[in-house]
Amino acid sequence: MDAFGGLDFEDDSLADRAHALRRLPRPLVSLAGQGLGAVARGLRLEDAGVFIARVRGSRA
Repeated sequence: MDAFGGLDFEDDSLADRAHALRRLPRPLVSLAGQGLGAVARGLRLEDAGVFIARVRGSRA
């Protein structure tokens, strides 16, 4: 089984979601979003868990 966390926002969508940041250049805001995402992952602050199980063998 694989498990990983998910963030509440996509790193690159920060410019669309944070209205106060729309005045800044989009690449700068995108970089800030990626940085915030990295910090959240590093601190394990994901708000969702994703679990993927693999079925082994045939079920015929």
